[in-house]
Amino acid sequence: MSDSTPTPPPATPGRTTPDEATPDKTTADKTTVDEVPPDGGERVEPRLTIGALARHTGVSERSLRYYEQQGLLTAERSPGGHRRYPERAVHRVIRIQELFAAGMCSSKIEQVLPCLRDEDGGPSGRATPLLMSDLTEHRARLDRLIAELETSREVLDQVIEAATGAE
Repeated sequence: MSDSTPTPPPATPGRTTPDEATPDKTTADKTTVDEVPPDGGERVEPRLTIGALARHTGVSERSLRYYEQQGLLTAERSPGGHRRYPERAVHRVIRIQELFAAGMCSSKIEQVLPCLRDEDGGPSGRATPLLMSDLTEHRARLDRLIAELETSREVLDQVIEAATGAE
């Protein structure tokens, strides 16, 4: 008897969807820290090592360091100087990847990120008129590129049809 539960579509290779990106707090390699402070205070938000964040997002550690250098991502430092990222960084990195895929450069992404809501639902900043103008221009460029690609695909379809003798 088969299970009637639909299976989700496969994720893009090398990318992690937000649903898949939730870190497993029980991993044997201790990549997250979820402890109650010795004084019995509030529970500390789990922190990811740079390696764990890279695995959860499919992004290289080198890229994560670059994102931090460009001001797109922030990390706390452990007493030993190691980077520690909050769990919400998984969603931030995925968002950064999506913006890079849309053709934005890191300096534009740095301006856009505060205007977007992350998975934590934190407040978003307001886009300036100049940023909105830049984003509108970028969208128009993408629309032109898409139209050009569609035309190229139509030409290629015609060539394939002609080459195979199909009518």
